[in-house]
Amino acid sequence: MTPPYRRRWLRWLFLLWWRLRERDVRDIRLGYRAGETKGPPDYTYGKVTGQDPALSVITETTESPYVCCGYCSAGMAVWTARSGITHSMSGAAHPIRSQGGRPHDNGSRASELREGAWEAFGVELEPLAVAEIPERLRAGYAVVVNLDYADLPAFLRVQSGSFGHSCTLYGWREDGDYVGFYDPLWPEGAAGAWAPWSQVKPALWADGEHSGTVTSWTKEPPPEPEPEPDPCPDCPPAEVHDAAQLAAELDAAIATTILERDRAWRAITMTGQPYIVAGWSGGPADGGHVVRWSWFARWGPLPLPDGTWNSGTTWGATRWA
Repeated sequence: MTPPYRRRWLRWLFLLWWRLRERDVRDIRLGYRAGETKGPPDYTYGKVTGQDPALSVITETTESPYVCCGYCSAGMAVWTARSGITHSMSGAAHPIRSQGGRPHDNGSRASELREGAWEAFGVELEPLAVAEIPERLRAGYAVVVNLDYADLPAFLRVQSGSFGHSCTLYGWREDGDYVGFYDPLWPEGAAGAWAPWSQVKPALWADGEHSGTVTSWTKEPPPEPEPEPDPCPDCPPAEVHDAAQLAAELDAAIATTILERDRAWRAITMTGQPYIVAGWSGGPADGGHVVRWSWFARWGPLPLPDGTWNSGTTWGATRWA
């Protein structure tokens, strides 16, 4: 059965509800201090490999106190979604804080991470329910999650205490349902750690507190459309005509068009097509292959005997007076 939040006509209501009950990740209030972390985690289930692009940790531990977990986690997600983003807290995380967040020591919310990622880098982060996370990871995208740090499995924790925290999930292994886990409390450039989804899921906050990317800069673009098949593969190549040939063919086409026009006129009126006696556009007045007014008018009044048209308007050799 499709969950209600997956139904398109109800989704907007759930998005509004999720937004209204968002929690703050107030790292500076509850948080962790320099010197309390123990470096990289225990890679109990191995390091994440085989992802494209190959993400590594963007750390928040290069500044003290550590207050950018949400923005570093969002920075890791957008790094997988758009090429050219600098892999560092200053290049990837701080622009998101500047565009969507609060002052530097006041935490973050999920919606602020989404807004900052869009304003800073044009990367969309979509709100997700917890149950939607595995599907997004299987598709090769990254997810920023908010969680209770103390509820994470011990092998992932490098810090004591209990506080709200943000991390990035990226990668999925079907053999045991492992997720790739990336924590900004780990050192810069550290590999992600495979962790059982069943052990990570209990630490996650409620639906809507998590945000997934919808693009990846290494995914192949859609293939080019196949060229139209040649309708006549055995035909000789088209001839290239010079200017004189093109002019002769144009004259022939005009003559054919006039002939067909005159035939149509006679079939309708049982009379001949009327012509103006005088030529137009530089042609001789009494004959020759010239452009005539009657070429452009299917029917009309005969010209007056004195050569005038419409009581005083005259046709000259090169212009209409």
